Amino acid sequence: VSSSLSNIFDALLTGATLVLYDANSLGTSRLADTLNTQKITIFIPPIEFLRNFLDSLNENSRFNFIRMVILGGDVLFRRDVERLRTHLSEQAVVAHHLSSSESGLLARTILNFNSPIPTDIVPLGFPVPGKEVLILDQDGNQVLGETPGEIAVRTEIVFQGYWRQPDLSINKFCPDPADPSRKVFCTGDLGYYRPDGQLVFLGRKDFRVKIRGYSIDCASVESELMAEPQVKRAVVVPQLDPAGHKRLVAYVVLVSHSTYTTADLRTFLLKRIPVYTVPTVFIFLPDLPLTSSLKVDRKALLPPDWSQIQTTGPFVAPRDEVERKLVSIWQDVLGLERVSIDDAFFDIGGDSLLSLTLFLEIEKGFGVHLPLRTLIDHETIRKIGLLLQDPQAVNLNMVVPFSTGGDGLPVFLIPTLPGDVMGLNTLACLLDGTQPVYGLQAAGVGGENIYKLPVEQIAETFVKAVQQVQPHGPYCLIGGSFGGLVAYQMAIILSGKGETVSRLGLIDTTPPGPRRLVRPSIPVRLRVQWQNIRSLPVNKIPNYFLERLKGHLFELARRKPIRKPFSVKILEAINEVPDVQHPGRAAHLMYTPRSYFGDVVIFRAKVRSSGQNWDPIPGWRKFILGRINVVEVDGDHRQVYKEPYVAGLARAINAFLE
Repeated sequence: VSSSLSNIFDALLTGATLVLYDANSLGTSRLADTLNTQKITIFIPPIEFLRNFLDSLNENSRFNFIRMVILGGDVLFRRDVERLRTHLSEQAVVAHHLSSSESGLLARTILNFNSPIPTDIVPLGFPVPGKEVLILDQDGNQVLGETPGEIAVRTEIVFQGYWRQPDLSINKFCPDPADPSRKVFCTGDLGYYRPDGQLVFLGRKDFRVKIRGYSIDCASVESELMAEPQVKRAVVVPQLDPAGHKRLVAYVVLVSHSTYTTADLRTFLLKRIPVYTVPTVFIFLPDLPLTSSLKVDRKALLPPDWSQIQTTGPFVAPRDEVERKLVSIWQDVLGLERVSIDDAFFDIGGDSLLSLTLFLEIEKGFGVHLPLRTLIDHETIRKIGLLLQDPQAVNLNMVVPFSTGGDGLPVFLIPTLPGDVMGLNTLACLLDGTQPVYGLQAAGVGGENIYKLPVEQIAETFVKAVQQVQPHGPYCLIGGSFGGLVAYQMAIILSGKGETVSRLGLIDTTPPGPRRLVRPSIPVRLRVQWQNIRSLPVNKIPNYFLERLKGHLFELARRKPIRKPFSVKILEAINEVPDVQHPGRAAHLMYTPRSYFGDVVIFRAKVRSSGQNWDPIPGWRKFILGRINVVEVDGDHRQVYKEPYVAGLARAINAFLE
């Protein structure tokens, strides 16, 4: 409201005419005549009303008197502006802004008739002078780059609180991440910064949902749907299925006479966004319900009839007892009332977290242990049913194809601990589709996890597997954390064979040798140890000292002069670490690499773990004789592979692959 009034007052000072109408009562049919007959120069419609108004116009409708259209309070799409421009003169401008009654105008952009719009969602422009706009994560920490978060404002020009609502005041004023003694105002809106510094608005915080561990911005999914010319309007909201699981449901208004189906929209989205962000259900409506303020009434969107959900194709019922049992398991795990034996697991709401539950239930029900990576090649009940009838037919090749399309240089991804390529599935889906993408499986191959072997042995094994797919270079290797050490050693082996490694990427991989840890002082450490001991039952104290001793042995093994008496197997035995959970720890300690003469890119997580502060350049410079390029990505050591941070990592890797 405050920013709209500011725009109006500015315009009045230049001689504009102000005429106020209730657009809802006036209606779209009379509004077109009013804009021309009254010679309206400033038009301030709600964005959803504007869309309905544009739908009511014919292609020849023109409003030559309008000089400014002021929009705000909702997500504005590029297509909205492009449609609006067809009815305005070349002298007209479109203003898009973000404001709140509590903090006033935060950001505003003015689009001239020929101003380019770089993205599907129209940016808000730059923050106004005197107000610093921050993006905060769920813990109140500031996030940088294109990572979405809550929009907050740091300014002296802000209200002091809500009248007689102390709880609301406390929730809206958060500690300043730069100085906890100060406060910032949290708007409840979502957004992020583009690389050029412009702010992008993604809607209210409620529009961001967490589904099975993935944070999804509904506005981003809506913008992708709106990129399809057959879609006139789309809203994506979470709905609870009969099992109590959140599902993304898309409510879609198609253009007139469109024959688009659920399958058409799902296929369109799968080419543009990760599979876990594709709505499970598409509901087609003639119009969207609106609130009294002419915004989409999301609460009025009724949940779907889950028993009638159309999934990825024609429904095919189970044909035998094995498939009937699998259908029951899938329905329980996914919370669906009906599953076809040809439905792909990841296309109907499955993800890497649910796949763990799925395979545990399969093992309970059939007594057969299948490796997780099986789901990549056998994603339907029909295919898994055939495997359960003949478990020996499970393909345990180390090389797992994520995608085989494209004619570019194949990319080989080496996973972090515990060595399961399923952890790379999201990243692989986000990589550019111009080249094949493969993962190298370490966990469960041959009945054991090869990450418990020395790094040199692991690399030799992986090189043999890679050369069965690609006999000769140039090769592209990208490894995460411990997998980065393996990728580095693979590059050394391939170079020694006379092959070319054109791309070597290490994702937040600690340099070999002692890590630079920021440790507390000795008195502080002794006080912590004493507090820990006092909190333990007497019978647990000996085990506590044993665990501390194991930790010190591992730290001693990092020091080269003391390392010789140890071996990977001895350290694994001392630590008693289960292979499935934490293999590779001893292998990392014992690894002493040779020099590598090629270039390396290190994707370094911006957020460092507590007490750890290492710079990749000095550590790796001892071994890498070529160029080292460090690319910082959002998130910490573990978060970079998960939403929302994995999208930033994928963008960095795609740029690296160009």
